Amino acid sequence: MYAHPTRLLAAAIAACALAFPASSQTGVLDQANPPGGAGCSTPGFATSVGIVWQSQVRAGMSGQLEGVDVFMYGFTNTTINVVIRKGDAWSANPVLFAGTATFIGTSKVFVDASAAGIPLAAGETFVIEMFGDGSLAGILGSNCSPASYPEPLWIQSGTVAPAPFSNPDYRIAFNTYMLPGAVGTEFCFGTGCPCGNADPTAGCANSLGTGAHLEVTAGSASVTADDLVLATSGLPANVNGIVFMGGTQQSTPFNDGIRCAGSPTVRFGIQSSGTAGTMGVSGPAGLKPGKITPGSTWIFQTWYRNPTGPCGKGTNMSNAVLLDFMP
Repeated sequence: MYAHPTRLLAAAIAACALAFPASSQTGVLDQANPPGGAGCSTPGFATSVGIVWQSQVRAGMSGQLEGVDVFMYGFTNTTINVVIRKGDAWSANPVLFAGTATFIGTSKVFVDASAAGIPLAAGETFVIEMFGDGSLAGILGSNCSPASYPEPLWIQSGTVAPAPFSNPDYRIAFNTYMLPGAVGTEFCFGTGCPCGNADPTAGCANSLGTGAHLEVTAGSASVTADDLVLATSGLPANVNGIVFMGGTQQSTPFNDGIRCAGSPTVRFGIQSSGTAGTMGVSGPAGLKPGKITPGSTWIFQTWYRNPTGPCGKGTNMSNAVLLDFMP
């Protein structure tokens, strides 16, 4: 039986007294689905070897995922594996974080994923994947009608294909915490492009038929940490370009694209897109000492050569990313 009714958990819940101490996190509570609740029962979810759960979560704010609370029951020092992937459940996307939660007598256990530097945009989906290691720990949840959290719960058992859990009112309990300001705001997409070369998901379309997409792929907007990683994909192969930042916003047609990062501007040096058609910048505060300071706002964009581009102007621009930097 995958999820056990509350009455079967009485001893385990009594042993841990449903004590929820303060988590060791410092970020902002984003999504929450506590165990049980008014008018709800508190089921337990088995984590036997071969059973894998995925709770789909939809970020309510942009930022870096700091970590998650999981709610456990079991014997002292029993553990479950916790994995984070992006995308809707069932997600087979790459593992962005893998760790363990250890039951030490209190139900709520914070799993710190901040070192993984997982950026999330408001509305973006990811999954908290949980499975056992044979130590017989279990996961607490909620059984409410309607379900206490709107995103679905999926299960994979053995060789059976993953599927939504059979009881649509059951959810695994969790909290998620965000470090705001890590992702920034993507804007300046390819609409109103100079020669109709639109791409609403990236910059204006280039010779590949789609635009170049600039995004934060890791790190935070912390000046002290200086771990921000910006990457541009969708570039033609083996072209030169630069990532630059501007202190003001604008929206000006510029060759085959739209320039949205205005004066004052700072360039990060010429790069080649290589055979993969990518370029980026890591640790921008350290690369330009004194330019990026706590409280400052900068708009990042990529400018690149494209001699065979659709408008025949020779260069194009990616979309832009606005970042508010913090200490």
